[in-house]
Amino acid sequence: MTETLSSARELSRALEAMQRQLLEAALRRPRYEVLPLDGTADAVVDHVPREVTVTVTASPRRGMEPTLALSESLARQGYRVVPHLAARLVIDESHLRDMLCRISEAGIRDIFVIAGDGEPAGVFPDSLRLLSALREGQGDGLGQHLEQVGVAGYPEGHPDVSDAQLTRALLAKQPSSTYLVTQLCFSARTVSAWVDRMRAAGVSLPVYPGVAGVVDQRKLLRVAQRIGVGQSVRFLRKHHGLLRLLSPGGYRPDGLVRELASRLAPSADDMAGLHVYTLGAVAATERWRREALEQTLEAVDRHRSRRRRVAPPSRYSALALVRHGVTGQAWPRAWDRHEPRDGYDVVIVGGGVHGLATAYYLATNHGIDNVAVLEKSYIGSGGSGRNTAILRSNYLTAEGVQFYDRSLQLYRRLAEELNFNVMFSRRGHLTLAHSDASLRTMRWRAEVNKLSGVDSEVIDADEVQRLVPYLDTSTAARYPILGALYHPPGGIIRHDAVVWGYARAASAFGVHVHQDTEVTGIDVNDGRVRGVQTTRGPIAAPIVVNATAGWSSLISAMAGVRMPVQTFPLQAAVTEPVRPFLHTVVVSGTLHVYMSQTARGEIVFGASVDPFASYSTRGSLDFLEGLASHVLELMPSLATLRVLRQWAGLCDMTPDFAPIMGRTHVEGFLVDVGWGTYGFKAGPVSGEAMAECIATGRTPELISAFGLHRFAEGELVGEKGAAAVGH
Repeated sequence: MTETLSSARELSRALEAMQRQLLEAALRRPRYEVLPLDGTADAVVDHVPREVTVTVTASPRRGMEPTLALSESLARQGYRVVPHLAARLVIDESHLRDMLCRISEAGIRDIFVIAGDGEPAGVFPDSLRLLSALREGQGDGLGQHLEQVGVAGYPEGHPDVSDAQLTRALLAKQPSSTYLVTQLCFSARTVSAWVDRMRAAGVSLPVYPGVAGVVDQRKLLRVAQRIGVGQSVRFLRKHHGLLRLLSPGGYRPDGLVRELASRLAPSADDMAGLHVYTLGAVAATERWRREALEQTLEAVDRHRSRRRRVAPPSRYSALALVRHGVTGQAWPRAWDRHEPRDGYDVVIVGGGVHGLATAYYLATNHGIDNVAVLEKSYIGSGGSGRNTAILRSNYLTAEGVQFYDRSLQLYRRLAEELNFNVMFSRRGHLTLAHSDASLRTMRWRAEVNKLSGVDSEVIDADEVQRLVPYLDTSTAARYPILGALYHPPGGIIRHDAVVWGYARAASAFGVHVHQDTEVTGIDVNDGRVRGVQTTRGPIAAPIVVNATAGWSSLISAMAGVRMPVQTFPLQAAVTEPVRPFLHTVVVSGTLHVYMSQTARGEIVFGASVDPFASYSTRGSLDFLEGLASHVLELMPSLATLRVLRQWAGLCDMTPDFAPIMGRTHVEGFLVDVGWGTYGFKAGPVSGEAMAECIATGRTPELISAFGLHRFAEGELVGEKGAAAVGH
């Protein structure tokens, strides 16, 4: 335990020095180097998520064919693949052209050029000669599809080439390459010093430090010798630090990665990420990466919490409750009232969870507190206060899974961070399958989830019955339950508590929350935002964020931005309270219904959006009748329960069921809209990402797939398979 806490403190210090969480980014999207051996393709597909780049080595004994075949196979599976082209294995320019044609046809846009071992098989004795051929042949179309070309660097030297020769070679290769990958290294100090020397010599290529994955230490020596890291006893004696690693047991790169992050942080632009030599241990290395990423995210949050405590909101505690009760002292307002200023640095339209979270993270993560949140009614009066507050991250696309999983992580720690009980309850989430086709979709989603490190699995009807005994899992049911996608991290939360907690914390850090302040216009001049018009007067601002639901297309139209959005009502209902019996969230896509039980014992029901576009927030008898019939098909024993009330919220649906986030063609006008039926789940991560986008002027990688431009460019995300049922 002490060792874990010590590691977390070291990670936190490294993150503080690095700025902008370089280590987190490196762990999210590293490069894995794999060997072109039998079973490698299966190991990668079974364990490695698609956001990890996979590089494939070239073997002097087997030639280039295994490298190309594995690269093509992994590219078909959706991976970003980087084949190694070993110059000494290429016979001539015709052979090179044939290989590049295969690479192009596989959709591969990145290659890594090395010299390779052994005697030359043809006309290319080294990597520089092959790079020169690529450069000279571009006019004839040779390699013109390539976007990235990597070359090797040797921080610890080369057994057969002097350091001066290596530096001259890098300078010669630089015009024909775009990045560097170092040899397998075990000393961050050595890598850092080498980077400094290369910069001083004029080598400006970004660097991927090469580290070993999780592997048996004796195997590390054997594989290192085979792939050329330790080709001779002289090399190993020269690098005696490597020998100390070779006692029995497993090697883990935790310490090296932390040191690399800390030492290279002052030169963050130099370190493009991590290049991990898996050395045949793909599964073990991926497990390590996920564990390290989780520790890093926790360290990021702890580090941010320490920074935020400059001016924290007043604390709620048992002692404070007693003190106020005894003294009769009034509690301070949860958030202050202000008259609107003439201008703010940032104006956020929409006082729901997205708008308030954006304001909070602007103030806490980036020190931008001259921010106004404008809400035409009371905060949380729109979608944030009308949703059924179910949380999950078991989406269909890799982009969606990563995004919502980050949000779920933030939600789990939100009560502690805000010092406000948001009543998060981890229940587990069941998506029922009533047909073979549904079961296939569940298996697909489960595999996507697992590859992204999210806990999901397909279970059979017996296990469903064990989790929810009141479900009718008999074969006599009209829609028999064949199985389900089970997502243990899913749960529920108190939606109004989340809104109040964010508003209270944001206000404590200087954000102005203006209720009963409707935006009636957005001032745009010369293609950029100048401010907004409100029912309480004009407000100047260079940045305006549309964080509304239901009215997003109307607000965007005020700035001259068209949104591919349609607005539909989404209805829900709640019953009288009963004793707790439903301990899992249950969803049926076939029946278009979902249900959960609140802490007070009420059963909350919902369905898919209404079949027609509307701005109505009233319930309908047709919805209630249909909902009740489907619920009773799943749980006949609920027939005597009385429905207390029903309501509707407004959902902005996009063509691909994914949100629209980031900048628009109007400078200074940003959007966080189009959330459909699943916006509340994404509140924290959306606020975090939008705050980063505003503060830095760059779109975070996590939301890059959700830009408005994707509709014009035909790059739709495609979340309908996991989002069409609302929850």
